[in-house]
Amino acid sequence: LLDSYEAGTPSWTPLMPQEFEQRRGYSITEFLPVFAGRVVEGDAQTAKFRADFDRTIADLYRDVLFKVMQRMLCEANIRFVCEPYGGPFHTGEVAPYVDRVMTEFWAGPEFKAEVQNGIMNAGEGKSHNILEAEAFTGAPDQVSWTETPGWLKTVGDGAYLAGINRFILHTNPHQPWDDRFKPGMTMGQWGSHFGRTQTWWVPGKAWIAYLARCQALLQWGKVAASNGSSFVPIDGNANPRSVHRSDGKGHVFFIAVPASEQGKALASFRVGNMMPELWDPVTGTMRDLTDFRVDGDTVRIPLDFAAG
Repeated sequence: LLDSYEAGTPSWTPLMPQEFEQRRGYSITEFLPVFAGRVVEGDAQTAKFRADFDRTIADLYRDVLFKVMQRMLCEANIRFVCEPYGGPFHTGEVAPYVDRVMTEFWAGPEFKAEVQNGIMNAGEGKSHNILEAEAFTGAPDQVSWTETPGWLKTVGDGAYLAGINRFILHTNPHQPWDDRFKPGMTMGQWGSHFGRTQTWWVPGKAWIAYLARCQALLQWGKVAASNGSSFVPIDGNANPRSVHRSDGKGHVFFIAVPASEQGKALASFRVGNMMPELWDPVTGTMRDLTDFRVDGDTVRIPLDFAAG
């Protein structure tokens, strides 16, 4: 597992002159003064050289790091898991050499999870059915043993709506001591605090079960080509959001609103003449819906987003 890239931009290697000339078709030597801020052969040519140099660095990361690492790990029967963004390379070019692509989102009160769109696009482009995230990463101003499942649920639902369907909890460190030592091992000031030393860990299993139920359905089928849903408010301020998955025969819509929004809405799903069911990830119950109508290829269902 490689974390998101945080190592700056290395700009030289002993073989850089050879690599540059082989890949770009001209010698790097006469342009070396550019690194000292000089202009060589005019502004346009200097800008072209800088772009070519950056392109060469990206090529080397792709060909010498990602390709080689994947090959060596494959030979050892190990899968390559990576958050391939933030570095001097192009996410879309290196993601094909990663077996399991990951993004990240940070803990906070917002309903919209700020995920890395580049890796989402690259992952879907490679037909990754599982899009993972380093989940609920926290900074001291947000998570200082004050985070609760109810508070974390909001941004977690936002991450599901963004396309994530597997959470890798950040962080749940190994606890090498007995329960006399609390909070025990941590990652210092970073991360939401999961694990047996968290005060709510035992009752919090209800929220963990909620995550598992959501992900079981969000990993089913594939992301649909179009969302296929719309919502018209009936009363209240509920503004539902959804993500749509399908296996070509059936359909799953994950629908959520933040706790601050309540009310009723008329939901429309363009899935043809089908019978709807409601699967509640909070309780684990499943039931047929009888209050619905079919208009052509659209199923319309009134939904109530009540408090709690």
